[in-house]
Amino acid sequence: MTYSSDRTCYRCRKQLPLTTDNFRWLDSLDRYHSWCRDCERERARERYKNHKSPERDKRYAITAIRCYVRKYGEGIIKEALACTR
Repeated sequence: MTYSSDRTCYRCRKQLPLTTDNFRWLDSLDRYHSWCRDCERERARERYKNHKSPERDKRYAITAIRCYVRKYGEGIIKEALACTR
């Protein structure tokens, strides 16, 4: 079996050296990803932009505040409000 030192990105069709600088290594599958890092980065940015919503951000903020209060107690809210005045 012969291994190539180059790989073609499945998305952009560029031929790049097969290194971790160009392709992400998938430990669980014991192989390199089929998309180059640039294509993966572009996809992640598009996905974030398309799935961003105020409702999701609000739910995240509420959950974060609940966890913070659980960890530090309700007195932390009074302290925070005192600092903003």
